[in-house]
Amino acid sequence: MSQVSTDIAADVSKDELVVATHGQEPIVCLANRPAAIQRWLKRLPPRRRIGMEATSIYHAQLAERAYCRWSLRLFLQSTRGCPLPG
Repeated sequence: MSQVSTDIAADVSKDELVVATHGQEPIVCLANRPAAIQRWLKRLPPRRRIGMEATSIYHAQLAERAYCRWSLRLFLQSTRGCPLPG
């Protein structure tokens, strides 16, 4: 039997990550710094998926650690080059 993965959404800025996990409270705020990200990732159970906007270079700290070190599935959203409706 396979386990169900849990989705996490991260709002990324230069200094802070605001993270929400589907079906859970509260929203978590942490510094967008390697040590803070590493501590947060260590507390996550396996089979997590993280979605984030590709925000300049500011998403790179979280993306690199989540994918390369923890093998979590990532979903990156970019609005660059996407035509706006209308």
